[in-house]
Amino acid sequence: AVPVTGVVRSPGGTVARPEQLVPGDQLLDLIRDGYLGFFARFPSPAALDAVTLWAAHTHMRDEKGVLVFRATPRLGLFSSEPGSGKGLVLELLMDIVPNCFGLDLEPTQAGLVHTLNDERATVLLDEADIMFGQGSRKEGVRAVLNGGTYRYGTILNGRGGKTNRVPVFGPVAVAGLDTMEKDTGDKLTAMWTRFVKIRMVKVTGADKPPKRTPKSYKAVAKAKGWLELWASQVRDEVAAAVPEMPDEDMEGRTEDIWAPLLAVADAAGGSWPGRARAACLELALARPGDTRDLAAEFDEFAASFGAV
Repeated sequence: AVPVTGVVRSPGGTVARPEQLVPGDQLLDLIRDGYLGFFARFPSPAALDAVTLWAAHTHMRDEKGVLVFRATPRLGLFSSEPGSGKGLVLELLMDIVPNCFGLDLEPTQAGLVHTLNDERATVLLDEADIMFGQGSRKEGVRAVLNGGTYRYGTILNGRGGKTNRVPVFGPVAVAGLDTMEKDTGDKLTAMWTRFVKIRMVKVTGADKPPKRTPKSYKAVAKAKGWLELWASQVRDEVAAAVPEMPDEDMEGRTEDIWAPLLAVADAAGGSWPGRARAACLELALARPGDTRDLAAEFDEFAASFGAV
């Protein structure tokens, strides 16, 4: 990371020295373990890492509020039954991503165009399985989700012999039941290639996460401020990055949508570059990482060694 120049104000309002940099790896660790992973349950560490990186990437914007990347991954939170926590994750994201005005239901194409182009919003769509059906209205929404994945994506409007092209590039996360993907056949195959997919699983009993408190809302507001500050320090580095893919099979659109998350992880440093690539392999190529608890296994071995 390159030291920032000029006056920088921390979320607490104090002026930081120009050479001071926010420790990105520690910041992402706090957001991962003290916020997203504390108040929600994810199906795997890789899923939690991916959602954390997705939240961070939404802050990487230029002076006009546009993401600095060539592409932005769609985040998909799916489940086979209600109550699996996908809506909860959207609510948590709502308080930490920039320019988010709530959870949207049954959007229109015109509404999405305005939200992405004029408001520069981070769009969170809940109950999204309802909109993935038949009809021109829903097809218009899908067109925005498809085209707006890339910086060059626009919607072409024409009226009275005049035309205009409106950019629709911007970050979108959706939550819905698995029927959204399973019951639409091949029609939406191209769109699903734009998604980082998280399969949420319902938890009960002692595994259920704690409920949020008023204190948590204040804490996440401060965390959001730190994310904004860190993003302002590393956005040029992230924009110019060409991150190394974890596998030679990562190419085409898969590479496009994972590159922003890997670039953010590389800028953060620490363990994030390796964890991001492990998440990429697991979620994009269905190659689970090593789930063994080697520390526990070694302790068991050490306790029994020499006892025979």
